[in-house]
Amino acid sequence: FTYRYMAEDVPEGIVPMKGIAELAGVSTPYLDEVITWCQGKLNKEFLVGNKLTGKDLKDTRAPQKYGYNKLEDLFTGSFEVTPR
Repeated sequence: FTYRYMAEDVPEGIVPMKGIAELAGVSTPYLDEVITWCQGKLNKEFLVGNKLTGKDLKDTRAPQKYGYNKLEDLFTGSFEVTPR
């Protein structure tokens, strides 16, 4: 489970998709299930419940890592960084 397909594609592909969906208010139950399974195999924590608030979010490319809290901010590039 340490191959690139899990170690890189999850934090740099699937988790950012979840982050964008979260900003858009879109429920992603199946994606949550996949992330939960993968983070267990990777010994990482990205998703807590159904929110991207895990301790390893800093290792991803999720928009939340960069301080984006609203979908419109993601498109305009303006945002306010909130301490984590």
